[in-house]
Amino acid sequence: MKSGDAWDIDLAVDCARPLGRRHVFVQGWLSWSQDGDLPTPVVLADGLPLRTVAQAWHARPDLPGDPGGRRSARGFIMIARRPTGAVATGGIALRAGSDMAPVPQPWFGPEVVDALAHLPWDGVFALMMDCIRLGDLAATLAPNDGLDGVFDRWINLMPRLDPAARDVHGMAHIDAFGAPSGECVVTVQLPRRLGPKEELRVVALLPADGGSRPAALDGPPALRGANGATFYGRLPLTTGTPAPACDLLVELRGPDGGIWFRTSPKLHPAPVFLGKLNGLTTAGEAAESFTWLRGVLETRRSAFDTTFRPARPPRGDMTDAPMVVVLHGMDDPFADRLAFLFAPEIERRATEVRVLGARASATTEIFLQRGRIPARSGLDLSAAVRHGTFRHAMLVPIDPLSLARALDAGGIDEVFANQVDGAALPHLLGLAALAGTLEEGETIARLARILAEGRGGRVDRHRFGRMPGATGQMIADHLAALWRDGAPALRARAVHEPG
Repeated sequence: MKSGDAWDIDLAVDCARPLGRRHVFVQGWLSWSQDGDLPTPVVLADGLPLRTVAQAWHARPDLPGDPGGRRSARGFIMIARRPTGAVATGGIALRAGSDMAPVPQPWFGPEVVDALAHLPWDGVFALMMDCIRLGDLAATLAPNDGLDGVFDRWINLMPRLDPAARDVHGMAHIDAFGAPSGECVVTVQLPRRLGPKEELRVVALLPADGGSRPAALDGPPALRGANGATFYGRLPLTTGTPAPACDLLVELRGPDGGIWFRTSPKLHPAPVFLGKLNGLTTAGEAAESFTWLRGVLETRRSAFDTTFRPARPPRGDMTDAPMVVVLHGMDDPFADRLAFLFAPEIERRATEVRVLGARASATTEIFLQRGRIPARSGLDLSAAVRHGTFRHAMLVPIDPLSLARALDAGGIDEVFANQVDGAALPHLLGLAALAGTLEEGETIARLARILAEGRGGRVDRHRFGRMPGATGQMIADHLAALWRDGAPALRARAVHEPG
């Protein structure tokens, strides 16, 4: 419905619907004299103004133009909040300036999910980002066929692109990739120069209740290049480790229109993820790219400090704690022979053996045939963390090189010096997601090396890959620092040791 003074403001309401008990959705358009500022619409309920909590504007090219060019028109989408205890039963009107547009009782227009599916995508994307930022509007994002999940139909209309698509929708190519730590990168390259007001924005779609829920990605503004932009963001830390697989909604929007699509980022271990990111940034302006990438690494460091390295809780007396030996790197017959030689000593100290490596089954069979303690091949860190399998135990990582040195030294005591607190495995899993790989053998091997270095052992410094340029060195130093700072906190301590 429409109301207004042709010389001042024309105001139209196309849809007015309740959102739950506390919110009201209103969508429409207004036009005004170009001599004045853009009017601000206000939702009224029973004559009283409601607080607007989310609002988005969009173009309305379908509206008839003014032959004299004296008026402007914009579409709007609004969500307003009713006072606590109020029931959304109608009595709604819209006011802009001195113009008033009452809404017929009880409500007016299509259902919200249908209205959003037919509105311009720039406005819907902006409204969705407002809803993500506001906690009490989270219900509008949940997958549901009722009053919630109002963006579902619009999301399902969005074209899905391959994460490495080329020559589609006016783009030269895109690249979307992620890491188990919940980090996501999207780069969009155009066959033309990027406009000064074009902006790249990305929203994650997390699995929820059989559907998907939009969620914000935390990160710096996108890095702009001559012909495109690169976005980096990380999922909310509450998603856990490893982060769930997610889709991404991408918007590249400028004053004259935009590009919208959905894609599934390809997941890589953290070093590979950062290597790909380094490859993107080295292709841009050196100074801006270096500064932007350093900001990304600082964001990762902050996540490590706040999430993956919390203060350790006090532990009771662990003298009689179960000891689980993790034989890793068991890849050849010589390793089997060493395990056979030291099996009695391992069985005397350990309550269980886990074996990792190409010959894990053969090594496990040695202990199974002896029948002294349980032995298994494989160690699923994610499952162990999820079920708390080792939270009351100590883990001792041992590789063939350590056993060979013990053979030369004539004793195995030093091999058992580096013990990992089983209660700290969630932090190891987070550290592996952020700075390593979720492959258990590699994670245990990396941890063992750094623990040995910390005790003065003669283990070579672990290398984190070769990446080109100053940014590549910065990434390698960043990964090494995370492991060196994080690994000592995983070491099992005696009761009398300070926290």
